[in-house]
Amino acid sequence: MAQVRRFYFEEGSAAREIYEPLPSREEREIERKKRERAYRRAKEQRKAIAMRQNRLYTIYLCLGVLVFATFFAYYVGIQAKTADHQRKVTALRMEVSEMKADNAAESNRVYAATNLTTVRDVAINQLGMKYAGNDKIVYYSVSDNDYMSQYEDIP
Repeated sequence: MAQVRRFYFEEGSAAREIYEPLPSREEREIERKKRERAYRRAKEQRKAIAMRQNRLYTIYLCLGVLVFATFFAYYVGIQAKTADHQRKVTALRMEVSEMKADNAAESNRVYAATNLTTVRDVAINQLGMKYAGNDKIVYYSVSDNDYMSQYEDIP
């Protein structure tokens, strides 16, 4: 018994039934194989496209990680330099404060060791210095200006 396909056509007011024989088993098998091959080919193409996209995505991801790692390494380097500079500044400030303390202690020692009466005795007795007499003192009057110019030696 042959398998048939039914088609209905409308011609005028009555619909007629037209019988058309179905393709043979071999023809149907060939058609099915063609569809399967087309389906497999389309599936492989989609897979290839997905692989290319995955490769591209992986490359973008690697580049992003590389940029982030470079930025992070640079940031850590800057932080290390900043911490090193802060340690150096702290050490220098401590050194300056120690020097100021040593300078103040030395100044106090010098002022404490200096006795003005001893200085006066040495100046008068050993070096022959004398106090200025009234005839050696010269007084000048200055006008509104705060300074005075001397153009020749004073006798």
